[in-house]
Amino acid sequence: MRLLRHILAVAAAVALLMTLTTSSALGSSIKSIYAEKTCTTIATTSTCIVTTSTLKVLLGATWRYLDGRAGLGLPIGSPMLITTAYEGGRSGTANGVCHFIAPAGHCEYAGGTGSLRGFHANFAVLFIGPGPVLSLTGTYWFDRSNGDDDEDED
Repeated sequence: MRLLRHILAVAAAVALLMTLTTSSALGSSIKSIYAEKTCTTIATTSTCIVTTSTLKVLLGATWRYLDGRAGLGLPIGSPMLITTAYEGGRSGTANGVCHFIAPAGHCEYAGGTGSLRGFHANFAVLFIGPGPVLSLTGTYWFDRSNGDDDEDED
């Protein structure tokens, strides 16, 4: 029952944050995203690889937990770093934070460099399979008001 309450609390927080970020991004083109990332094992590694993504710039990207304790299912926030392996142009990075209460979590990203310049995203994270495999479902947009008008994010 306690685990169910934690999962419901994370889901409610995700819904609230998505609503707030959607209203703050008026004028930006907000799109839905689904991705999956695979880690060798959460308890011993701090890096995962994106194997599936509706946003092509994230395919093959690494997601690095900068605080390994978050991977142990502790209800803490871990700084995260996405590094793209984008073959269609330049690579990029984006910083964010993820909060986990196993088996679910929430991640937020704001800004970035290179192919992730102006990247903003909010993801609900869920363990969906062995490996472990985690799904990332949410919204993203690129703030191109910084002068970077590349259209390579789709």
